[in-house]
Parts: sequence; C-alpha cells; structure tokens
Amino acid sequence: YAEKWVKQAEKSRFKHTYRQALFDLSSIQSATGQKNAAHRTMEAGREISQIENKQYQEGLFLSSLLLNSLYEYKVENASKYLSDLEKINTENAYSFEILLGKAVISAFKNQPQISEELFSRLDKMENTSEYILPSWKIIIAKRDKDWVKVIKLNQELLELTEKENFRDGLPEIYLNFVLAYFHLGEKQKSLDNLEKSLSLVEEIRRTENTNLSLGLMETHHN
Repeated sequence: YAEKWVKQAEKSRFKHTYRQALFDLSSIQSATGQKNAAHRTMEAGREISQIENKQYQEGLFLSSLLLNSLYEYKVENASKYLSDLEKINTENAYSFEILLGKAVISAFKNQPQISEELFSRLDKMENTSEYILPSWKIIIAKRDKDWVKVIKLNQELLELTEKENFRDGLPEIYLNFVLAYFHLGEKQKSLDNLEKSLSLVEEIRRTENTNLSLGLMETHHN
C-alpha cells in the first residue's frame, strides 16, 4: 500500500504528499529489514526535497540516513550526513539529532570524554522517547565490549521498560543480559536471562498473535 501511495502521489500536484509518502515507505522498508531499499528511498526523498528547497523534509531524510548509518557502524557515511544536516538546520529543528549524531560518532572514534559530555547535554533536551539515549549508550557499550557497562545501562532500560509496561521490548533487553553475562563468564546468569527472553517471546506469541514482529523474530532467532 505504501508503494501504491508513492506512485499515486508522484503523479499528483501535491509534492508535499509525495515527499511524505517516500518517507513513510522508507520507514516501512527499514522496519521490515529491507535496508538497501530503505536507503534508496531515503536518498530519493532527500534529493527531491533538496531540489524543491524543502529543508524540513530534507532534514527528516537526512536524520534517518544519519541514524541508520550509525546503527550499522558506518562512521564515515554518518559523518557526511551529519555535516549535511547541520548545513540545513537553520531553524534548529534537528538540534537533538545533530547532537546525538556527534555523541555517537565521538564514541565510535574512541573519544569517550567528548561523547559523555554530549550525552549529558542530550539528557537536558526534550526528545521523542525516553528509550533513545539508553538504547544508544548500550549500542556503544556493546561495540566497546564493555560488558559491565552493558549490564548497568541495560538494567536502567529494563526498569524504564517495566515502568512503561512495554512488553515487546523486554525480550531484547534480556538478550543483552545474556550476551553480557556470557562474555563475563557468568554462564548461569546468562542462561537464566535466556530463559526469560524465550519465555516472553512465547507468551507474546500466545496472547497476541501467532505472527511476531520483525524485531521479535530477530531476537528469537539470535
């Protein structure tokens, strides 16, 4: 349906709708594991927004390209998208995303002090979700193989997730504990968390739907 909407919107005189349709399609492609297709759609949307001088929508595409690159540890690509996003951020609409990009890139370039300082500034800013910063800090700690820090950050994320009663997020959190305790040689704790993760996936499958979301499927597979 998203693909059909893009085709129809492209033919219409409503160019804003066409750009929005491309953004929604890229989000769906990304959520369903179609990374290359999502990247192409984001680039297409960004190019059209640039041609039509629609900086706000160009920023939407650039923010997605920036964060996706960071998620895949593509620091050079992320740095380029960050620079481009800074150039069009004339109304400070993407200040949070820019600062987050700088914080993660600094961490990936082994500049922990700079990264921590930027994360401290991010903590004081409004953002769309309380999960964003803890999740990125865990990604950084896993990349650095700092398993003690993974456990500490993951515990904070677990408490937040339980408070918000977001059950679908729990299996991946327990899987992070599995990996951390495994690498620390604490096999029993690793197995205990593995049982929790698997049990939750089965519980969600039984009570909600026989079909799991892509994220839950990946967690179950891992």
